[in-house]
Amino acid sequence: MCFEDDQESKPEPFTDCQSFKEFKRKHILPTSFRTKKGDLGVWGKYLLKNKLCGRIEMQSFIKSSEENIKQICNGSGSVSGNYTKSKDLFEVYLVKSSEGINPKCIVTSCTLGNYYVIVKCENKKPVHYESCVKILILIIHLKILLYHTDV
Repeated sequence: MCFEDDQESKPEPFTDCQSFKEFKRKHILPTSFRTKKGDLGVWGKYLLKNKLCGRIEMQSFIKSSEENIKQICNGSGSVSGNYTKSKDLFEVYLVKSSEGINPKCIVTSCTLGNYYVIVKCENKKPVHYESCVKILILIIHLKILLYHTDV
């Protein structure tokens, strides 16, 4: 999930047995994946094929190469506690789905935006997707900070 303006985000449930392989399956879209705006059927097929339909209420998928995403954990991210936030923006799809009558996946919404991604890193690879932050929030916070320092 991503932080949207004042909307609170629920992080994905965390388990200790996470790996980059699972992270990749759950959150990295193949660079060859193509979808047109509003084509929810393509998402339904993708989610079914990868056994992700209805996994959690809102799923996040990063559209970038594995190498770019791994860079978050290799110096191209800022560490805070157990998590690392990307320094670069990523294209992130937010997809809501639920299981229908087999074999059907009902995708109710899909949005695309540019976000900073927050992950947990192990062995210099992302293993858990925590959330993402929209740039608008950072701009608002920066403006507030600048306003308070000018006063």
